[in-house]
Parts: sequence; C-alpha cells; structure tokens
Amino acid sequence: MKKNNVVLDVQQSLFLNEEGILRCKASEFAQAVECWKMAAEAGNASAMFELGVMYSTGHGTPQDSHMAEYWLSRAAALGHKNAVRYLEGECASEINAEFFGSREAPDLGFLPVIEFEGCEWLILERRNNMLLCLTKDIISIRPYHDRQEVITWPDCTLRKWLNGQFIDSFHPNSRKKIRLTHTAELDDKIFLLSADEAQRYLDSSDCAKRKAVIKISPPEFAECEALYGHSCAKLNGQFLGWWLRDSGSSMNRAARVNCNGRIRLHGRNVNSSIEGVRPACWIDFSECKAV
Repeated sequence: MKKNNVVLDVQQSLFLNEEGILRCKASEFAQAVECWKMAAEAGNASAMFELGVMYSTGHGTPQDSHMAEYWLSRAAALGHKNAVRYLEGECASEINAEFFGSREAPDLGFLPVIEFEGCEWLILERRNNMLLCLTKDIISIRPYHDRQEVITWPDCTLRKWLNGQFIDSFHPNSRKKIRLTHTAELDDKIFLLSADEAQRYLDSSDCAKRKAVIKISPPEFAECEALYGHSCAKLNGQFLGWWLRDSGSSMNRAARVNCNGRIRLHGRNVNSSIEGVRPACWIDFSECKAV
C-alpha cells in the first residue's frame, strides 16, 4: 500500500493505527477513518477491526454493512479476537441503540456506552432486560476501608459508601432501575468488579481496556482532598489505578488494577487513598427511555 508514493512498512502502519485512535478519541471520526484505511490496507489487523466498526456504526463514514463485514472478516482471519466476537454477535452492540441512546466507546472497541445519572457506563453484559454496567471513568478516589486492618468486601467502608451516599445521590426513578446483585455472599445494588470479572469483561489480553481516567466533579475533588489529602488527582483526566473487590495477598490489602491496566492481586493497603473507584451495577432497562 502506498501513501504519497511510499510503501508503508509495519512501523508506519502501527503509527497510523495509533493516530487513528487519537483522532477517534478527539471525535475526529473522518480523520480516524482515513488513518485506519491506510493502516488496514497495509495489513494492520487492529486498524481493520476499527475500520470495520466505523463502517458498522457509521462514524466518520457512511454506514456500510458490506464494508464492515469485509474489514472485520479480514481482521478475524488474522486472529483479532474482538473482530471474531463482533462477527459472531457476542458483543453488546446487538442492543437496540436508539432505545438506549447508546454509542460505541471509540477507545474501548466493541463496548457500547450509555449515559445514566450523569456518568458514562460501559455495557459489559446483557441478560434479557438487564444490563451489567461499569463506569467508563474513575468517578471517585477513596480508600477501600477507612483504616488499616483485616477487612473484606462485606464490611469495608467503600461498600457502605457505594450502597449509601453514592446511590442515594441518584434520582429515585434511577434507583428503582438498579437491581440487587448477589456478590461475595451478600446482596448489593452497587459493587466493584472482581479480578475474574475484570479479566473476563475487559479482555484479559488487553491491558488498555482496563485503563481508566479520573473524571470527577469539582465538589468531589474538594471532598477527596479534604478527607484524604491525596495529590494524584490534581489534574482531571490522568490515568489512575482502581479497586477490585477481592482481598489482596493479605487480608489488610485489596486487589486493584494499576494505572497501566494490569490486574494486581497482591493489592494495596486497604486504607490507601490513591486508588480510584469504578462502580458497577445491574440496570433494568425495561422501562428506560432514550437518552
């Protein structure tokens, strides 16, 4: 494949694929498509997948199911796992988009996003009228527990905050849509993912899908700073680690995903104030209106 009469090598195709990702994150979809076209024609499987998704969703290019299938099939033939899942219909894009008001999350491949209670939530799984959702971003920075001691998920202060102050801030109609979920031998409406769930839903082979940025409001900044005196959330939008609900290597530690998207079962002290929070919940969308 040629660009300005120069044959693209592997390194150039990788660069163009990354450029496409950056353009897509900036909502410059047409430019992203052009980058991915050149990289895909040079044999880059990731670009083939992204290009197929763009043709499928109509972002940056007219919607074209034939071109979508062409590029997704080529990516799948090269072993791209997400392309295989997309073609087999195992991903959540089958959900009725106009009903939910959902859209593709450009930096997370096939995972759709819905807006709920002022946050963007990734749709991880669908069961009939139920959606398992996880916040796309880190929405708070707080300890797993308020002091350093032997503790597990059922008794930690983070669980109490999620199922108390956090959910109480939702509109009553939204609270009614959140269903009780059985985790760790008890029922919660809001919970954290386990390490196994983080691997299963966010692709165990791709750390990038587990990376999350801080995206919290000024009042939340003020609260976190006043309570915990942390310094790592000074700039909104930077990557940060986030808690999982499992215990760590000892019972006074909790597992986490680090800022590079790697699951760390060794964990961090439960009273650490430098880890982010990404709530998860099951939402009954049977009575939801389009966003």
